[in-house]
Amino acid sequence: IAVLPAAQSLDVETDILGVALSHEPGVTLLEREEIRRILGEQAQALSTAEDCLRLGAILRADGVIALRRVRVEQQELIVADLVAVGLGYRLDEFAYRYPAASVDKWVEDVRTRFARQLSKLRLQPKDVIPLSFLSMRAAAGTTDAKVLERSLNFLLPARLISEPRVIVLERQH
Repeated sequence: IAVLPAAQSLDVETDILGVALSHEPGVTLLEREEIRRILGEQAQALSTAEDCLRLGAILRADGVIALRRVRVEQQELIVADLVAVGLGYRLDEFAYRYPAASVDKWVEDVRTRFARQLSKLRLQPKDVIPLSFLSMRAAAGTTDAKVLERSLNFLLPARLISEPRVIVLERQH
């Protein structure tokens, strides 16, 4: 796995997350210096999943975790994307307030969230069940129906991605 920062301002978080992930069974991290060298040669930003796939292929990584900062409304977030290079899919995304109140808690939350997805990095395309899930709509416009709709749109994709061979392609946040 390659852990890649979209900007140097995320180097500390990248290194700490890399150390935590190195303790996961079956996970081997690519060397930071090799990653930096290739990132420098490529001089590319990690703004899309395609960028992660291309750099992951150059690095010969099974997976890439790309860290980036985004601003949503008045809040700054650090977003971690887990991308399966060989499959060509983004497996998961995890957003957290930036800067995190506790970097250790952020690292543990990311590690825990992605740990259940790491086995998918070695799947062959023929073994994957990609599902497109945009959203469910309630037939009734009542308050209860809207609450149920929001709950199902959150819980169903979350449950589906926990399946070992299922990849949910689109997710609403």
